[in-house]
Amino acid sequence: MYDQGNNNAVLENRESLQAMRALWCDVIQLAWDDAFFTSKAVGYETLGKLEGIQRTARSWFGTSDFREVCAMAGVDDAAVYDAFKRKVRGWI
Repeated sequence: MYDQGNNNAVLENRESLQAMRALWCDVIQLAWDDAFFTSKAVGYETLGKLEGIQRTARSWFGTSDFREVCAMAGVDDAAVYDAFKRKVRGWI
């Protein structure tokens, strides 16, 4: 027999999963943005702080925490890390 109440629970779980994945994708995007900021529009005082943020962000990629966030985001950590390494090589 069809249970409408149960169907709503399934839809809510799907929506929650999509929202959770979107949140973790945002975490990856923010780390990416921090890792590759451009220094053209900041003064020297701010630049030093941003360089520290950049170092921290870059050191996060490839860690176990990074892999866990990728899993929660539903993305392939190896593919993201490979793109990160290519970007770093092109950035330097």
